[in-house]
Amino acid sequence: MVWFVRISAQGSEIWLYTLGACGRGADIENLKQKSALMLIVISLMFLGLVSVCVAGAEIKIMPLGDSITEGSEGSTLKIGYRYSLYSSLTAVGCNVNFVGGLDMGDPIDFDRDHEGHSGKTASWLNGNMSSRLSNYPPDYILYHIGTNDLKYGSDISAYVQDANESLEIIYDFDPDITVILAKIILTTDAPANVRIQQYNILLDGIAQNWANAGYSISTVDMENALTYPDNMYNLLHPNDDGYDKMANVWCNALFDYFAPVITSTPKTNGIVGGLYTYDVDADGYPEPNYILLEHPSGMTIDPNTGLIEWTPLSSNDFNVIVKARNNISDANQNFTITVLTPNCDIVFESVETADTMGNATSLKIIKPVGTEEGDLLIATLSKDGDGPGAINTPDGWTLIDEGAANNLRIGVFYLVAGPSEPNSYTISWGPGASKEAVGAILRYSGADTTGPINISASSSGSGMSASAPSVTTTVDNTVVLRLVGALGNTLDATSHPAEHIGRFAITSSGNKIGGAAADPNASQTFAGATGTATFTLLSAGEWRAVTVAVAPAKMLIVTGHIRDPRGVPIEGVLVDPNNGAVADTTDVNGFYELWVDYNWSGTVTPQKQGYYFDPNEVYANVVNDHTGVDFMGIRNEDLNIDGFIDELDFLYIAEYWLQPNPPNGDFFEDDFMNFLDFVKLADVWGS
Repeated sequence: MVWFVRISAQGSEIWLYTLGACGRGADIENLKQKSALMLIVISLMFLGLVSVCVAGAEIKIMPLGDSITEGSEGSTLKIGYRYSLYSSLTAVGCNVNFVGGLDMGDPIDFDRDHEGHSGKTASWLNGNMSSRLSNYPPDYILYHIGTNDLKYGSDISAYVQDANESLEIIYDFDPDITVILAKIILTTDAPANVRIQQYNILLDGIAQNWANAGYSISTVDMENALTYPDNMYNLLHPNDDGYDKMANVWCNALFDYFAPVITSTPKTNGIVGGLYTYDVDADGYPEPNYILLEHPSGMTIDPNTGLIEWTPLSSNDFNVIVKARNNISDANQNFTITVLTPNCDIVFESVETADTMGNATSLKIIKPVGTEEGDLLIATLSKDGDGPGAINTPDGWTLIDEGAANNLRIGVFYLVAGPSEPNSYTISWGPGASKEAVGAILRYSGADTTGPINISASSSGSGMSASAPSVTTTVDNTVVLRLVGALGNTLDATSHPAEHIGRFAITSSGNKIGGAAADPNASQTFAGATGTATFTLLSAGEWRAVTVAVAPAKMLIVTGHIRDPRGVPIEGVLVDPNNGAVADTTDVNGFYELWVDYNWSGTVTPQKQGYYFDPNEVYANVVNDHTGVDFMGIRNEDLNIDGFIDELDFLYIAEYWLQPNPPNGDFFEDDFMNFLDFVKLADVWGS
């Protein structure tokens, strides 16, 4: 981007224009501000703020040096190492573009552009490099120079300083360029070789200094890559075999940069029955694809995107090895996923009972305070003559088990939706007289609202004892209930087996209801219940028994995406729910998922350095999954909230310059728009 500034003679107006904006750019016309803003605009000019074009799949490589780079001597086709290197890179699918203002080599099908200047030194290059970089900007530079200094010259430290100055010019032009710095080849002259070896040692040191400062640089050992004098054409230049060896060294160095590197962090927890996802992200050139080397049954990975999906069916630790690979190399990531079974405790809250006697056709039970999804409604009807008929299901409830045995009928219902009667529930039955009926609503918290009664078994008979049949469940922490109805006698409440104390018993005797009973302090959870439960009747009579297993609530999921104001996903956001829920981190698509206990209450808070998020989500008594819970992540410096750090944020600074408490905040967070905010804007401009 080119900035043009015109300041009026009186210094009272500033006009700012931009031309040649690359990518997303906005022309700003007639930006008039008072002279207090002059310092900002002038500073912007000196800072050289520019927009950056996003590089495509093409890799631009600049061969930079002297005649050894040019290949004018010793190379049969005047192509040096460049043809062999180009062929090796394109053979594995690299879309490379050699860049430079020179074109050397006999007609041959390869990219011959380069910056190999025959007879020149590093000091000469430094005087011409800026224009070369501007005209032919590279991603990678293959730097091999120093031979023309060292064949006769002896000021080794000066030559090393020239090389260091080359790096300064390169990184001042573009700090993201990768430089591969060659320890240069030897000659066939022994005295010159002593100087070259000293020079090469010092090159290692300056390369390390730049690397320590955070720049992308590495060294390659061309000195020991060749065999002397077998690979030399003359005093200074390799022959074709020597150039091929140089090409191999350059190629291997580039492959180190192009090899896949997995950059994402795996998710290491899962829930039985819940969808596990992990989007593997790897850098590499060409773009890697993905395979699973080791994985649990049912796990899949998208070979192109790296998205792993899996629904665990059991709890355990599962080992996974994922490989990212391209034509150059591969990288493995090993991790273990710990899968847990949802472990919500079922808690007995309350019971509400009702009874009726003699020829009734319905039973009304008052709704307990707080009745909600997951409550159980149980009714036992005794029969007189040919009645009663089938039980009719109350509105809002689902019948789980119902059946007649002898002169008894038992119905077990489950509330799955809000009832039509707000204060009571009515159970009715078909034609026929009922001698007596008893019903109850048992309220549990922590029961599975999608169908907690996962098993039902029944039995019937007559005599002095009733047997509730066994059930088996593979769901941990179920509560087993034994429901017994008896006609014409009473039930000995002390006879319930201890291993089945989680129960609800109903009895009737003559014209008097024996009552409904449940002990909120006597509950027990089972992974499975075996055997029958025997209940003693105080006198012989007909009975019916039902056994049900109440499953615990499944853990619930809260999912969503976090994006910036443009809708671009933000990776690496810690999404932290409090009150015991497990945090997650957004993947490359900005996606997160949280598993929370049934009836969980808490706050979901996204966190990432340099961002704030909107909104904050507060939850109370969660009983259903929540999907599509999205957040917007806003950079602290994005004051106009458009997803860019650009000229419009500069305008915001200009608008509120020297004003306290600007409406969207300020960069420096001192509640005052001043030069400190401008400096911080300059640091992140264009990002």
